[in-house]
Amino acid sequence: MTADRSTPQRLLGIDGGKTKTLVELSVKGRTAARIRGPGLEMITAPGGPEAVHLALAASLAPLGNLGQLDTVCIGMNAVHAPSPEAEHVARILRGLVVADRIVVTSDMVTTYCGALGLVPGAVVAAGTGTIAMGLSSAGEVSRVDGWGYLLGDDGSGYAIGSHGLRSALRAVDGRGGSQVLASYAAKRFGNPTQMSRKIHGAQVPARVIADFSRAVAAAAIEGDSDAIAIWAAAGRDLARTVVSAAAVLQGPTPTAMSWAGGLFSVGALLQEPFQEEIHRLAPGAAPRPPAADAVGGALLLAGQPRPALTSVTLWDQGAS
Repeated sequence: MTADRSTPQRLLGIDGGKTKTLVELSVKGRTAARIRGPGLEMITAPGGPEAVHLALAASLAPLGNLGQLDTVCIGMNAVHAPSPEAEHVARILRGLVVADRIVVTSDMVTTYCGALGLVPGAVVAAGTGTIAMGLSSAGEVSRVDGWGYLLGDDGSGYAIGSHGLRSALRAVDGRGGSQVLASYAAKRFGNPTQMSRKIHGAQVPARVIADFSRAVAAAAIEGDSDAIAIWAAAGRDLARTVVSAAAVLQGPTPTAMSWAGGLFSVGALLQEPFQEEIHRLAPGAAPRPPAADAVGGALLLAGQPRPALTSVTLWDQGAS
């Protein structure tokens, strides 16, 4: 028997990231459990489906027997829906839970829904990489950046870390740069030759470089001019990205804007140039802090009485 979807009772939201999976069970609008599990491999990678199945099973195991659920919604990195990959994820979840509906989408969509809900606007997410999503009043969805560190990811943790390391090496070479950043780089990697070997030999060099953004933040807090300039440039880049995500939409340009991702945890160092550039580029914009995280966004989507954002979301409604 299908549940009354006008008043959803038991919802499961999943944020499937590269390094961790967050799961939240909501019963009658209240959080019943929140679990952290292992990260998810890309479903398209060799052995990806099996790895995703195992990781999701491990994340759900602490919840025990979930019984009948109204809707399960998952947002995953590198999953674009509707697509065969999204259908595969839905089948995996069908084998792990009993639910009237399974909703599969990208983690950017659930991030947007967590930050702004379903109102028109734009949200930029910045961590190792950068991506933004815009939503029009007509339901049109835009995507800006998210092209990876070789082609884009402006203002990302990778971009900040890369600029910081370049400044450090310029100082070592006597070509200007920052002696403060050179000192941080030496503490982290050793001498320049060791640095080069460790970074180029890393399994995921982009993550190693992005992690150096922490050192660039520390140097900026100490007052290093190069580090401050790097973070300011990142803030402006992220502002241009989120404003563009709104501007490329058809019809009236939405004014609601928000942000997400660990990079913003540095506070004013990034927020001040970010907000200033938004207001310079879009004087009518109304940036505001995210209302919830991506798990909250997944739960918001799961709670919709009818399918929403169908151009970027797979709704598997089973036999109902």
